[in-house]
Amino acid sequence: RDLEAFQDLAKLTEHESDPLAEAALLALGRLGSSDANAIITKHLASPSKSRREAAGAAGLLAAQEDTDSGAITIYQAILKSDVAFSTRTGAIHQLLLRKKSIPLLMEKIQSEDKASRDTALLALREMPSSDLADTLHLAIKESKGDGAILIAALCDCSNGRTTSFLSNELVQSE
Repeated sequence: RDLEAFQDLAKLTEHESDPLAEAALLALGRLGSSDANAIITKHLASPSKSRREAAGAAGLLAAQEDTDSGAITIYQAILKSDVAFSTRTGAIHQLLLRKKSIPLLMEKIQSEDKASRDTALLALREMPSSDLADTLHLAIKESKGDGAILIAALCDCSNGRTTSFLSNELVQSE
């Protein structure tokens, strides 16, 4: 992309006018380069709430076009910053889909944080697998009767063993 435009946008992110700096951050998010990502990530720690929000939105834009490892880095930076609920849930959702990590998904499903839990349940619908269903079976067994959220997750991710598993669990609970 145009190096001169990038340099101008990078300078504008430091401008005293928040609206101008925020527009520059969003434009950098559309560029999607590693240099742009570094600037965006820096602004996720800004003392200005509006600049943090713009950096969060820019990070979500940039991550769409980035490699898995680059996107994961951006999503993790967003999750460490003080940004809006919608930005956090977008980062959690995309992080789960990019990582395709069953342990991370299970951690988020069982989280006390409602946003993490609900977002993980949505992501689960986009990444069902037999291995994930088996992991849910095991987690339900280990939950000792406190696995309602896991059973709800199983509704969106089952395998050929799910029906017999649930039948056995029902018989054992009686």
